[in-house]
Amino acid sequence: MSSGVLDALETPVVLAPLGGGPSTPELAAAVCEAGGLGFLAFAYLSPQAAVARVRAVRELTSQAFGVNVFMPVPGPAEPESYSAFANSLGEWAQERGLPIGTPTFSDGRSLSSRMRRCRREISERQPVRRWAC
Repeated sequence: MSSGVLDALETPVVLAPLGGGPSTPELAAAVCEAGGLGFLAFAYLSPQAAVARVRAVRELTSQAFGVNVFMPVPGPAEPESYSAFANSLGEWAQERGLPIGTPTFSDGRSLSSRMRRCRREISERQPVRRWAC
């Protein structure tokens, strides 16, 4: 099976979209320039910061790159869909004396408005995208 973008890579390296800080335009562009596929993570970023990072990568490389965007969902999942995993994680944490929180649906920010703005700004030249739900 052909993967298109991955088959075209000079170097078989894909930079994970490291959300929460380590994903930088410089790192993504460096991976692209070395023949791999660099990714930017948009987790926790404002639309303005996400757009600024896309523009920065475009200034540093003409190669294809990816962005990882979290997509909003219409509501929280039913606890039955994740309770077995949460319980096993809780047991694992307790065995190690680690605290564990309670699963939550939202951090209070409007994801849908953030996504609309990012999608509009990014689409001026299509990078590779990965949408996570």
